[in-house]
Amino acid sequence: MASFPKIKPYNYSLQALNMRSKFPQFKAVRKKNGYDFIGILKPRDTEYQVHINYGEFAHPKVFVLSPELKSRKHMYQDGSLCIYKRSELKWRKDLLVSKYIVPLTAMWLYYYEIFILTDEWLGPEAPHNDEPSDIKIDDNPTLP
Repeated sequence: MASFPKIKPYNYSLQALNMRSKFPQFKAVRKKNGYDFIGILKPRDTEYQVHINYGEFAHPKVFVLSPELKSRKHMYQDGSLCIYKRSELKWRKDLLVSKYIVPLTAMWLYYYEIFILTDEWLGPEAPHNDEPSDIKIDDNPTLP
């Protein structure tokens, strides 16, 4: 029987160093089981201050701190953004916040700005439930 190597998780310090390297506008705040990353993204016309809550056992959560969003479309009840379909990306400890979460957040904000102008969501859409799912990951997420 074949054995598969265990997935080696990124430690918190490596996540923070990688964020600093790829997105220096983000500051990392260490907490007991992870980091809060706070920084600015400007996908189109508006600068958004975002808060990425990265913890040990859960999907990272993304919140927009400012400006206040005009619509709650594609947001969870707690105010976090629905940036990906959880049945297509099950968060694992060996994934980098800078490689997945930040680009997906920028893409969400890009489509949000278009939605505010047109009242039509042109980005991907998915139900907002937390059903368990299979792992399916795009290793090269791209912005529009």
